[in-house]
Amino acid sequence: MKKLLAVLLAVMLLAGCGSGPETETTAPTTESTTETTTATTEGTEGENIQAPMELPEITVQGESGYGKNDATVQNHYTVMEAAPDDSHMTAAIAVANDQTIFENRHLQVAYWTEYLNFMGSYGSYASMMGMDTTKPLWAQEIDAGKTWEQYFLEFAVQGLERNYALAQYAAANGIELSAEDQAAIDDILKPEGTFAEEYTGQGFTDADTYIQYYFGEGTDAKSYQEYYQMYLTAANCYQNKQEELQASATEEDILAYYAENKETFENQGKIQANNVNVRHILIQPEGEQADWTEEDWAAAEASAQAIYDEWLTEPTEEKFTALAIDKTMDPGSAETGGLYEEVAPGDMVTEFNDWCFDSERKVGDHGIVKTTYGYHIMYFVGQTETRAWYDAAAEQLVYQRLEDFMQQCQEQYPLSLDYTLIRIYDVASANSSEPVG
Repeated sequence: MKKLLAVLLAVMLLAGCGSGPETETTAPTTESTTETTTATTEGTEGENIQAPMELPEITVQGESGYGKNDATVQNHYTVMEAAPDDSHMTAAIAVANDQTIFENRHLQVAYWTEYLNFMGSYGSYASMMGMDTTKPLWAQEIDAGKTWEQYFLEFAVQGLERNYALAQYAAANGIELSAEDQAAIDDILKPEGTFAEEYTGQGFTDADTYIQYYFGEGTDAKSYQEYYQMYLTAANCYQNKQEELQASATEEDILAYYAENKETFENQGKIQANNVNVRHILIQPEGEQADWTEEDWAAAEASAQAIYDEWLTEPTEEKFTALAIDKTMDPGSAETGGLYEEVAPGDMVTEFNDWCFDSERKVGDHGIVKTTYGYHIMYFVGQTETRAWYDAAAEQLVYQRLEDFMQQCQEQYPLSLDYTLIRIYDVASANSSEPVG
């Protein structure tokens, strides 16, 4: 993924999830004329073949107005022609205190960032998740009554809402960008700078063309810069708050949080026990695991017992280490003498885990444990100072407090949207080839 995208995808924690508020619906109304888009299909030789697909009229099913609808109010939002200064792209889709905060030209960046982030993370599994990449997003559903286009739109809007609230909080509390970050923002519109080197290096003649390739013809470099200013301000604010909450979380707070959510943590395997160091010698039946017979298991058990008995003649950790190097069938620990360090509760297969974290376990304990992988000759080295359960509780506590902070920010700095004004230029259909450069 190019540097441009990496910048935008770095702080996706700022994006929310879920649907907007439900709204009563009235008789549908028709707004635009029918257009034609294309779906990219894969040919027998692997080349892209353009198959025309009729773009239906946009219908609004519900009430127009700020705060009166959600992403399901329209059957689709797609347009195949756009410019940063046309009436669709300069429409005020989000307002606060009667002032325009975001126009459609900003939304294009947020929307296609969500899409690109999704494809970067899950693209190879898209078909398993129900997405047909040969069809436009508006033409296929992710759930009953919701299209993929509406799905990405919801995420994009939630990201805008959260980032706006964080940016406003930052401004009100004197949280400023670093000189380096501000310089990167200013650099976007410079004809000779790092950003210019980036897009010219990929074969683009100017910043607008570069931005429009990734985010659509309805936006431009100025729109991207405005979005990026807000985005980095929000990310910086979020990070500062996270560090503040991490520093302020006391041990008493963390222990109390674990106690309050003990059942949940234990169900995740995060029992209240320190990590451990343990050695083992794995002896497996011969042949493929799927073919192991009772006779194979019996032979493996006999081999494990023989090695265990040999060790018992000189029951030291040094002798165990030497036998593990020579005998174990676990390639992951052979060179270390069967040693696994900082094993946390839940890391290992159940029987192995239960032996390690027995409440009575002490240094030097030994025995044989059977798992689905074979027979493990065990040697308990001891507990470490690391407490995975404590670290998990601390992380979850900070995350919960961050979410509470985010909710307070959004309540203090709310955005009001009118989804009936939203239009999305179909970059996915327009860009059927690989990026320039």
